[in-house]
Amino acid sequence: MVCLNEFCIYQKDNNCLLDTVELDINGRCEECIYADIPPQILEYEKEKLRNKYKEEIGRQ
Repeated sequence: MVCLNEFCIYQKDNNCLLDTVELDINGRCEECIYADIPPQILEYEKEKLRNKYKEEIGRQ
């Protein structure tokens, strides 16, 4: 089963590791559990990506 939610603990290599899931009325997976990423790590990684894209745009 394809899953593109990289923050869910059951997602690996764009696939769901569970055999079955239930969807809510909006089509969202009810079994989804989000990885607990500390805010300082998340912000650090976001800043790295912003800088990377800024450099790439500057080269064009």
